[in-house]
Amino acid sequence: MLEGSTIQLRAKRFIEENNLDISSARGFFENYHGSPYDRGSADYYYWRPFDPHKYPNGTYNGDPVTDLTEEELMAYAVGYELELDRKDWGVEMF
Repeated sequence: MLEGSTIQLRAKRFIEENNLDISSARGFFENYHGSPYDRGSADYYYWRPFDPHKYPNGTYNGDPVTDLTEEELMAYAVGYELELDRKDWGVEMF
């Protein structure tokens, strides 16, 4: 599997080359609850580390799957890179 930083760099190039934003990317990749794109977006939002995975039966229904295809890795990374918001936990995070 590719290193996280390598996947993220490829995702940034992919976003630029395809002129994607958060709205268009949702239509570009599968975006069901638990999809790689959904999980990447959620991980960034909740301040979680970059850790590609999916839940094929919906988020937290069963175990997370980490053996992803190249397309699924890209979907996760694009979701992570394009998410613009962060959860406000009411405390300073850093």
